[in-house]
Amino acid sequence: ATTLEDGAAVGCVISDSEGNFLTNSEWRVKGGYLVLDNATTEGVIEKDTKEPFVKLLKPDVNYRFGFYYPMYNTDKIAANSDNYPKDSSWNLLVGTPSGDEKSDFYWQKLPVYTINEQTDELKQNHSDIMWCGVSTFNNSPLTANTHATVPVELRKKCATIEVAFLSALDETVPEVNFVAGEHNGTTAEDSGNKYTYPVYHGKYLDLFTGRLADIDAYNYVYYPKSLTKEPFSPLKIQSAQDVEDASKRYDLYRLVIMPQRDGEFYFDLKFKTKKDNIEQSWTIHLPDNPYLRKMEENTYYRLEIKKADGTYTWDLVINDWNNDNEEWILPRPY
Repeated sequence: ATTLEDGAAVGCVISDSEGNFLTNSEWRVKGGYLVLDNATTEGVIEKDTKEPFVKLLKPDVNYRFGFYYPMYNTDKIAANSDNYPKDSSWNLLVGTPSGDEKSDFYWQKLPVYTINEQTDELKQNHSDIMWCGVSTFNNSPLTANTHATVPVELRKKCATIEVAFLSALDETVPEVNFVAGEHNGTTAEDSGNKYTYPVYHGKYLDLFTGRLADIDAYNYVYYPKSLTKEPFSPLKIQSAQDVEDASKRYDLYRLVIMPQRDGEFYFDLKFKTKKDNIEQSWTIHLPDNPYLRKMEENTYYRLEIKKADGTYTWDLVINDWNNDNEEWILPRPY
C-alpha cells in the first residue's frame, strides 16, 4: 500500500463524464482527506467553508475526477497541446524535453517516465505514478447536488521490484543494478551480432481513463526516448543490522519500473558482494522465472536472495501493491 503524508500534493484533472476537459487542480493531503489547494478553479469547483468539502459550480455537468500523483503544475496540463509554450527545457518529473511534440502535457496523453538512476527518494517518488478516477457515488453521477464524502484509492501505474539480500550480514552488497539483456541478430547475416533488449521507461497516461499507452512502437533497432537500454539503479532503502528482528537483518533495494508486456522484460540482476576485502560479481537472469517475463502495474515483486553452498539462490513473492501487509507500506513525502 502507499500512504501519502500530510501536505503531499495530488493533482486532479476535472472533466465532464463525456471526456471534455474542465480544469487541472491541485489538492493536498490533510488528516486523511484530500483538500482542494486552490480557493477556486475557473468556475468549475471551489472550497466549501466546511473543509474538506468542495462545491461543484456547474449545475448541468456530471463531474469526473482524475486524481494523479506526482502533481504536475496546473498551467502545464491543458485541454489542447497547442496551448503549451514551446521551449527546450528539461522537465524534472518526466525527464523529456517539454517543448518536444511527443512530450506535450495533453491531459489524455500525458507522458510519464520512470527514472533510471533511482538513487534518492525524490527521484523514486517522481517515477512512481499513481492514478484514481472518481465519477460516481452510490452508483449515481457526481453533480452539483451531490452531498457525500467520496473515497479515493490511488493505484500505482508502475510495478515495484524489491530485492532483499538475506546474507548481507555475512557478505555486504555494495552495488546492485538491473541491466537489460542481450540477444543475437535475427538474420543470417546478423546472427553474430549482439543487441540489447530495449525496456520501456515512458508511456502516455490518459488522466480520463487511467490507461497507459505506448509513446513509440517497440523496435529492436531504433530506440526512441520512451525506450532505454541503460541500466536501472535501485534505491537502497535498508541496510542489514545485526539485531534480533529478522526483518532488519538484510539489505533491501527498491526499483519502480513501467509495466512491460509479456516478452518485453529481459533484465539481468547484476550485483557485487564483498567479504574480507574480496569482491565478487554475480548475475541472475530474471526471465528464467516465467513470472518475471513481464511487469504488471500496481504489482509488487520481491526477490529474496541468499547464499547457499557457495552460490546465490533466490525466491520470488508477487502481490497486489494495495495489499495491507505492513512490510511494503511506502510513506510518501511532499
